[in-house]
Amino acid sequence: MTKRIMATKTGEFMYDDGQETDAFTSAFQSAVYASYDEYMADIYWMSKNEDFRFALVYETASRFPRRHPEERQQVLINKIHAQRRYQEHLEKGGTAFDTGGSLSGLLNKKAHH
Repeated sequence: MTKRIMATKTGEFMYDDGQETDAFTSAFQSAVYASYDEYMADIYWMSKNEDFRFALVYETASRFPRRHPEERQQVLINKIHAQRRYQEHLEKGGTAFDTGGSLSGLLNKKAHH
């Protein structure tokens, strides 16, 4: 089954028949993550915006609702743990997928107060 995947910001889209995902999953190796799904969960947390719900990670102003302080704190804790695991994964020679440099921005983004 082919799925249409669209980037909401640019409107660009592609079709995914699942073969690419299957190839990633079977090629995935890690001394840190027990599964590809755990790896993707950390990618998800690294991409969260700690200040605004539903906003992209790099947005500093948004029309979306702000997070409550407790929620923001939990997102930051999850992001820090995810970044540490991801960095350890790379340092131990885990599979590094070509993301066009998009993950480096997630690792280097500093929290602002």
